[in-house]
Amino acid sequence: EEDSESYSKTLLDCIPKKEKKDLMIHIIENLEDIEQNKFTFFINELFQSLIKKDQDDLIKLLNKNIINTKSTTYLLSFLNHFPKNIWKRLNDLARARIQEKVKKEIKNGQIISCSFNTPEKTTGILGIEAASWLSLFSNQEEIYEILFDKLESSDSEAKFAITNFPFHLQL
Repeated sequence: EEDSESYSKTLLDCIPKKEKKDLMIHIIENLEDIEQNKFTFFINELFQSLIKKDQDDLIKLLNKNIINTKSTTYLLSFLNHFPKNIWKRLNDLARARIQEKVKKEIKNGQIISCSFNTPEKTTGILGIEAASWLSLFSNQEEIYEILFDKLESSDSEAKFAITNFPFHLQL
């Protein structure tokens, strides 16, 4: 359950080189089962330890899973467990899928607080988790417009953006 940088590196040293790619495949295939903020350092260290060809293969798998998932939890887990520098390595369709899903969740979001463990029971949680990624999105202006509309709204549920986005906006 530890997820420090030093613990992750030590754990990684215990995994045989030939098993690292298989482990990363297993992680990507089961990403939605990993708790928020658990193993983030480890996943990053494991991914970075692989040769470029293996990383490219894993990016293809991530692309496929992101494009095909119907689960908000999978996308939440991707945003939570992978570093932002992976964004440019995703294909256009995978990035567009995430961006449009985030935009839709922000537009329809009606929560003041959320729980990562119950994202299907709330709307807007994907938008909250993606807040720190917005500067990478090609549709960020549209998303900011939606947020500002919510801020100006008289509907108190629409103002969920006030408590969840103010520190992430980069105008």
